[in-house]
Amino acid sequence: MEKCDFVLDSINSMYNGIVIINCNSDVVFINEAAYRLFQLKENTVKGKKIDTTLPKAELHLVIEDGHTRLKKQIKVGNSIIMMNQSPIYQNKKIVGAVAECMELGYGDQIFAKEDISQKLFDEYDNAHNLLFDCIVAVNEKGFITMMSDSYADFMEIDNPIEAIGKHCTEVIKNTRIPDVLQSGKLEVGYTFRVKGQDAVVTRMPIFQDGKVKGVIGKILFHDVQELKEIAKQLNLMESRVEYYQNELKRIQGAKYGFENIIGNSQTIKELKGFAMQIAKSRSTVLITGESGTGKELFAHAIHDSSTRSSGPFIRLNCAAIPKDILEAELFGYESGAFTGAKKGGKLGKVEMANKGTLFLDEIGDMPLEMQAKILRVIQEREIQRVGGAKVNEIDVRFIAATNQNLWKMVKKGEFREDLFYRLNVVTMEIPPLREREADSLQLAYFFIDKFNKELRASVSILDDQVINIFKRHSWPGNIRELENVLERAMNTVSESNTIKMEHLPLYLRKLNNVEINPQTSHDYAYATDEEELHYCLQQNIEQAERQIIIKALKRTNGNKVKAADLLEIHRASLYRKIEKYQIEDIDIIPD
Repeated sequence: MEKCDFVLDSINSMYNGIVIINCNSDVVFINEAAYRLFQLKENTVKGKKIDTTLPKAELHLVIEDGHTRLKKQIKVGNSIIMMNQSPIYQNKKIVGAVAECMELGYGDQIFAKEDISQKLFDEYDNAHNLLFDCIVAVNEKGFITMMSDSYADFMEIDNPIEAIGKHCTEVIKNTRIPDVLQSGKLEVGYTFRVKGQDAVVTRMPIFQDGKVKGVIGKILFHDVQELKEIAKQLNLMESRVEYYQNELKRIQGAKYGFENIIGNSQTIKELKGFAMQIAKSRSTVLITGESGTGKELFAHAIHDSSTRSSGPFIRLNCAAIPKDILEAELFGYESGAFTGAKKGGKLGKVEMANKGTLFLDEIGDMPLEMQAKILRVIQEREIQRVGGAKVNEIDVRFIAATNQNLWKMVKKGEFREDLFYRLNVVTMEIPPLREREADSLQLAYFFIDKFNKELRASVSILDDQVINIFKRHSWPGNIRELENVLERAMNTVSESNTIKMEHLPLYLRKLNNVEINPQTSHDYAYATDEEELHYCLQQNIEQAERQIIIKALKRTNGNKVKAADLLEIHRASLYRKIEKYQIEDIDIIPD
């Protein structure tokens, strides 16, 4: 058995309760006696905050002020628990706190009108052997009046009764008890060397009528090495907690910051400055802009620069979740709420985002009945799970995004006016790439660098003709289209370090010989030609699929539910394809 395991097992077998917390007030160790004294079920406290699991103990205050607290009494059920609390130091820094707990008998329960010090001194003799503590007590002249069996064993005294009546200096070599009798000052955590080993001790003066009437000495740890092992174990546990916290932040936190938003145009600079400013507040943010402009990137960056950055960033695409399960996804559900519900229930996105940010992407596609429910959550800051009766308070910042004109939708009755105003507290409009000509080349070289790493390529140059095309093209798919064009080109470049016209898709190559009209150039993005068939089969398949979806939407007057039925695909699949192919309202206007 390893030494640290032996130490922990030893503490776990003590009659007295032991509770240890780290510097974050998380319970890292609690022995069986403490579970019994505090009337707790085993394995229900470790890893949780001490101020929520044992609030009366107030052990977290020891970390805050570094003060030792002795003889603290709290009531648990019908019992009175006395606690001695001390900070744990490592390299002169507080790394945690330890509490030793014992249950007092009827005669030990001391109340305000009585002198606690004298009562404790008088009654301790009846309790010390039962509690197995290493304790010695002396009167005001330094003569031993009580010694526990454990203390006698440590001092290698056969019978503790033999020590009674002798002066403490005669029995305990190098003791500082006479110094405490004289000074009346408490000594906590002192090192005391006896019988060739170092022990950690506490010496507590007993007062009556303002005068020292005796001292109680107690050995907290028989060997300093025990304390070092516990501190080492505590430090290891802290490191593990920090690692898991960082991993959780990596998984649930924001993936991008403002440094990931590429562009030096004046518009982007002003937007980034505005976003950095609003990141400091908790107000709801509405981000608008065409598909592919980087709305989600800004949402991530706002969260990353906010005071909630250590909390989760949870994303929900309102267009990708079928209407009949959207409520359960948002608010979660209780066990047995509906057929197929998980045993034990499930957290919803709103609860998952507690103390963090919930990003509601494509908010314009949220069904009207669900809009009323999310409005209440935003206003009241509370939720109720599906199938549940309990109302849970939440602390969430909401960021919503859409590529639709919500005000027009309000006028058509497709979006709730009250929700619009609740979302429209702080608004940001991300400009399309065609209005950021100065950023297009910077973005292009950013993506080239990205794909060089992913594809192990070495492209570094854009041909002059390619640069000219990039400047002339209106980029209806915005940054997402630019990224796709460059990824495709990087896959077709062989040993060259230059992207040339031949590496671009056909619709862009055709632009080299056609005068561009910004209003119609996006028609070329979906051109078909036999020449292109052998060049990119997948692209032709996707072009055909896009045209079929547009025809279905036109036939159903834009009704996505009817269009999905007509196409014989799930609604969620249709929403994903609409987003993938960047199908806008203008594309489905009947001919």
